[in-house]
Amino acid sequence: MRVPFCLTIAAIVTAAATPGHTGAFVSVPTGASLDVRMRLECEPPAGDWTTPAAIRAGEGWQAVTERGFRMTLTPQGAQAWRVNVSRDGGSAFRLLKIEAEVRAPLEGITAVWDTQAPPAHSIFRRTPEIDFSIVTRPNLGIPLLVAVDHYGNNRLAAGWLDQGCVSEVAGRRDGLNYLVTLRVLGDAKLMKTEHAAHMYLDRERSGWFDTVRAYASRAGELSGYKPNPIPDGARKPLYSTRYPFSDAIDEKTVTQNAALAAEMGVRQFVIDVGWSTTRSWADKSGDYGDYTGAPGKFPNLRQTIDELKKKHGMRVILWAAPTWIGEGSRAFDKVRDYRVKWPGGDYDRNLCPRSPEAREFIAGSLERAIRDYGADGLWMDFVDTFYDTCDAPHTHDVPEFHRGLELLEAEIWKRARRANPEATVEYRIPFANIFTKQHANVYETTYSPDDFHANRLLGVSLRAYSDGVLTKSDPVYWLGDAHHEQVGRHMMTSLFLGPPAISGDLRRMSKERREQVAGWLKYYNDNRDDLTGGDFAPFGESFHNPDLRIVGKKRAFVYLATKQSRAIEIPKQLSELHIHNSNPPENGQLRLEVHGLADGAYRGIYYNCFMKSDRQEDFECRDGRMVVNTDMPTGGVLVLRKQ
Repeated sequence: MRVPFCLTIAAIVTAAATPGHTGAFVSVPTGASLDVRMRLECEPPAGDWTTPAAIRAGEGWQAVTERGFRMTLTPQGAQAWRVNVSRDGGSAFRLLKIEAEVRAPLEGITAVWDTQAPPAHSIFRRTPEIDFSIVTRPNLGIPLLVAVDHYGNNRLAAGWLDQGCVSEVAGRRDGLNYLVTLRVLGDAKLMKTEHAAHMYLDRERSGWFDTVRAYASRAGELSGYKPNPIPDGARKPLYSTRYPFSDAIDEKTVTQNAALAAEMGVRQFVIDVGWSTTRSWADKSGDYGDYTGAPGKFPNLRQTIDELKKKHGMRVILWAAPTWIGEGSRAFDKVRDYRVKWPGGDYDRNLCPRSPEAREFIAGSLERAIRDYGADGLWMDFVDTFYDTCDAPHTHDVPEFHRGLELLEAEIWKRARRANPEATVEYRIPFANIFTKQHANVYETTYSPDDFHANRLLGVSLRAYSDGVLTKSDPVYWLGDAHHEQVGRHMMTSLFLGPPAISGDLRRMSKERREQVAGWLKYYNDNRDDLTGGDFAPFGESFHNPDLRIVGKKRAFVYLATKQSRAIEIPKQLSELHIHNSNPPENGQLRLEVHGLADGAYRGIYYNCFMKSDRQEDFECRDGRMVVNTDMPTGGVLVLRKQ
């Protein structure tokens, strides 16, 4: 159970030189010093604060300005506060910014997690690169950062629980402190009588993964999030045409790859970008947005999809960039006036989610695509390419950007499930976030071709805030000359993150390589319930490049990314453990201690990167401890099973 803070107002800050910029200083005693400064900018200007005071002991604090503006901070359970800004007399005003400055001791902070940290070698920004600023929107990232010590334990988690607002989250070193600045950026055009946001501060010394999960849980409680149904078929292995075809696909490409994929054990097929376009998807004058089979490429898309479903037992999922409309599309003239327009600028390729006509066109087009072609779901792309500003003359039936986006995503979800009650609606990073998952049931990492390391790091980060949806990796794709061991590392990475997903031209893949992948897919299917339903967590000596553990009902699985981890903790007395070795060959022999398995004699079966058994060895667990000194192959698995 996370312990709540106790806020007290400690001092006053007079109005700054910027018109409308007013501040009050708030102190948060938490055993160690943590101070919060609250400011706001509004129009008309708020004026100077009078002395803030407690509303009632333990129930919140309120500060009033000389011009009748009130800022109230009210505890909302552990770690959360509602920040409410209103005006005496109920007069409307424009909120430009709510800002919170949070200072915590810099000593011990070595890295910072956020959803936009580049996953080159870590999912963290590491010292000295911990001075940064990111902007988040309902369709981009999460407004949270977690500053951690050299063990990966939380020193300060700070952010906004409101996923619907446009926010800025920044951190920098400030003398002996680490200064976090949280800003809610208001809409300068929006007049309201009351504006509110929910601030989140957490200093519980738990691991970063549990800290992010606690934040996501609290945000879900605030929004009333309830998980959506996930069809069992969504947990089956998947193939995507994404790599290396991009939009250069046709009926022959799809049917030939589907036949080979089915032989390998694939039971989901994503027809990616190109099924409804005849020109480049990147061209503004393209014909995307109609969501009908592209003439000349898919002369009878329904027949093609029926073949995949009936002949090969596939679920078939269609790519969509829901808000994009190309100037070469048949529907362009009908909806061109409902596009987003930059203030003082031109229209862009996105339809505006605040337009009821645009929402109806998008949701209706996607519903017809699922219904008319017999598809089983949508793979949503490029949802992060539009912003919160639009000054086009079309009607906005809701003033707030996030409300329009929520209505659009909710309508797409409803229509997709109406067309097919077993449909999946899937989003990828960075718009796979807490806001979007209210109207989704599958999340994916993002583009990571030939990079299982980045795919894994993104997957770990994604899992931290995605309880309630099924997660999976970006389809793994390797270059044609990849070593067998490298392919094994790709495959084990993918199945640890969810249903394994593959891509590539299977017609050019050797029979030996296809058999290798088939071996991994069979392994996944044999252990699917534990892999997708078990308790997932990162662990190990290197928190910024973690090993992975899944503890299921019958067996546990461990993914070793580095040689640094020596101890493997299994939290319940299971009788079977699968150790996956993703260490590079030069790391040599692994020396491990396994704690927590049931006592007794174990048979260890070694599987190489083809998932073929090549030798066996006996082990013993005594008093909950097993020593494993092994030269198990890279890209292979050691299965320890009690006799």
